[in-house]
Amino acid sequence: MRIQVLFPFNLCCSYEYSACSIGDSAKNAFHTNPKNTVFDAKRLIGRKMNEAAVKRDLEHLPFKVTEKNGTPLINVKYKGEPREFVSPK
Repeated sequence: MRIQVLFPFNLCCSYEYSACSIGDSAKNAFHTNPKNTVFDAKRLIGRKMNEAAVKRDLEHLPFKVTEKNGTPLINVKYKGEPREFVSPK
């Protein structure tokens, strides 16, 4: 599994089998692909998974977030393979 830096954080990104949509097209793809549509990721920048604010935010995010060394990793499936994205420090 690849770990990549997720950028930019202020956009909505939707990862699909053949492409990555950004912005309005990603927002439109949310209804058909919620688990692979990343938004509000800037809330995770510089935070640790054990913080109360992060735990509260995770309840409302449709995409999967895991932990590595206390840092949140966003998990999506892109081009048929799992990818992990980490926020820049």
